[in-house]
Amino acid sequence: MDRIKLLFGPRHLSALGALCAGVAVGLGAWVHHGLREALVAAGRWESALSAVQYQLLHGIAAALLGLILARGGGSGAQLTGGWALLLGALLFSSTIFIKTLAPALAWVGVATPWGGTLIMLGWALVAWGAFKSP
Repeated sequence: MDRIKLLFGPRHLSALGALCAGVAVGLGAWVHHGLREALVAAGRWESALSAVQYQLLHGIAAALLGLILARGGGSGAQLTGGWALLLGALLFSSTIFIKTLAPALAWVGVATPWGGTLIMLGWALVAWGAFKSP
């Protein structure tokens, strides 16, 4: 059990959330400066932007939540919620990116709603933990 806490603790959540946000910045630059014309012409521009925005927003949220929890605040529900936010954002965004950049692999889109569901579950757990905290 201690090994699980070590691997999935708030510091790792914060670090991986920050990495997720940083990768989103790079992907956003690539989408804007390298792929914009092709994506606009193919009608996939908005999808690419949505993927970047979801990944960036939830990466930042996970990083900040991890920092708060590492300082002793929050609850286990909030930590679980933070991981659900991060994993959901990665699943949601990556499947959108794959569908956008490689339409032949559009079948991966069946996983996109699962990412969205994890994001919603994550926010619900963060809220629930906030209400339960003293």
